[in-house]
Amino acid sequence: MRSQELKQALAQLTAIDASDGAFLSCYLDARKGKAACQCFLEQKAAVIRQALSGHARLDFENALVALQRQLETRWDDEAQGLAMFSRGVAGGRFMSVMRFAAPFENSLVLYRVPEVLPLIELLQREPEFTLVLSQSDQVQVLDIDLGVARPRAWVNQTAMASSVPDTSGGKVAASAARGRPKLVDRFLRLFRRSTVASPLPLLLAGDESTLARVVDWLPQRAISRLLGTVAVARGCDQREAVAFVRRRLAGIHAEASKRLVTQLVPALRQRGSAVLGHIASLEALRRGTVDTLVIADRGRLDVGANWDAKIELSRQALRQGARVLLADTAGLRRLGGVACLLRPGTPARAAKLPALSGQLKLVA
Repeated sequence: MRSQELKQALAQLTAIDASDGAFLSCYLDARKGKAACQCFLEQKAAVIRQALSGHARLDFENALVALQRQLETRWDDEAQGLAMFSRGVAGGRFMSVMRFAAPFENSLVLYRVPEVLPLIELLQREPEFTLVLSQSDQVQVLDIDLGVARPRAWVNQTAMASSVPDTSGGKVAASAARGRPKLVDRFLRLFRRSTVASPLPLLLAGDESTLARVVDWLPQRAISRLLGTVAVARGCDQREAVAFVRRRLAGIHAEASKRLVTQLVPALRQRGSAVLGHIASLEALRRGTVDTLVIADRGRLDVGANWDAKIELSRQALRQGARVLLADTAGLRRLGGVACLLRPGTPARAAKLPALSGQLKLVA
């Protein structure tokens, strides 16, 4: 699955309204194998089952059987992560399975609407980018999307190594171009065309001795998208190198999330720039004034037995087109675990308790 397809799936899942039947949202680390995933599902289901009775129990069992059937009959050995959503007869049957090249932490959640935070975290952890990978005698241009590397171009580095970067555009560059073999020119054109054609952020990776030379080959339009360079040890194959770069980029994004959290306290001092807590955040979302919803990605928000603030707030934010950011910081947890950065010019208001209705129960 590609990022754009996942974003479309997120929009569809968050558009689903609550009904009489609850959703089972299941996330699995498929690297552990089919039997381990089936065992986790049964153990977690046994815990949930103890708290149910009557029609709710029957509907849960109906949704669970659908999940188990999918695991049994449609297992994919190539997938590293699975996201599965099931609803029984009472709310109208629903079944969706998504397979990914990146794993999830095992979880099974029964709630009135789908739980999509792990999908948001995946998009944040596995961003889409173009990688220029310099290895031994070749340079590869790869598009990386949700952990999957798709080749865009391959060029011979040995042939290109003797070339003179065409950066001046003057007589020197023209003279150098006349002195290059046609094959070298063809490699250079292919390399530059492939890096310019991609609209994605650009990363360079490879042996330190070759990275500077590869940067020289980049056209100016590609350099403007360059995030940085990553040194990769000699001898790494493509799979190892891509995995290493993905981990480094995930770390960079995690640090960026933490830096955003540090903006919250100063923003609170500027009237109307931010709000803290699930009640104030819900009020801001209802007014449509949220730019970014920031949620602590560890632990639950203890606000009520039948109302999960993380699920509800992230769902509201996505439906409004607001950005949702998960950040693992002790500072955010001390601030209540959730906050909103508001759109510029938005006046702050004192948050009011929302009216209680149906399954929506809040504890101030």
